Amino acid sequence: MAVVKTVAHQLKAQSGQKPIVLAGEDEHMQWDHTVRTIGGDDIGAILIPELSAGKHENPNQVDQASTDEQLKKIIECLSKSDLQDSFKVGNAANWFYKMFVILPNYCTLEEIGQAGIFCVNRPQDLIEFWPTASSIPDCIDHKKLLNYVWGKLEKGTIN
Repeated sequence: MAVVKTVAHQLKAQSGQKPIVLAGEDEHMQWDHTVRTIGGDDIGAILIPELSAGKHENPNQVDQASTDEQLKKIIECLSKSDLQDSFKVGNAANWFYKMFVILPNYCTLEEIGQAGIFCVNRPQDLIEFWPTASSIPDCIDHKKLLNYVWGKLEKGTIN
């Protein structure tokens, strides 16, 4: 943690912006502790969720080959219709939101609000508002999220 703290302070001093850690959500406890210890003003973290085809599926308890095949189908979207179908599986909509809306816009959170995917009642916390990863919250317009993510996929870029 001492190295992370030192590097975070150096990066913030050089750029004037706080650095962020990109890590898998399975490392939540470690990075939550680190961010709290160092201070949220000096470092942030984006925790990428593990893509899951089921609501509470533990990959260690199912056939790994079939799980890999299911996940491959979710992320291999060759059309907007494929992407729409993927949004209905497991936590895919939440995963695409974090990968294509949050991640590219993390340093400028106001851009997340300007993505045009929210209904009238936009949440205050644009990162942690998604209460259940396996369903899309009412504050997100499903079709606008679909169009936003598909636009990024079609261009081949997330920024």
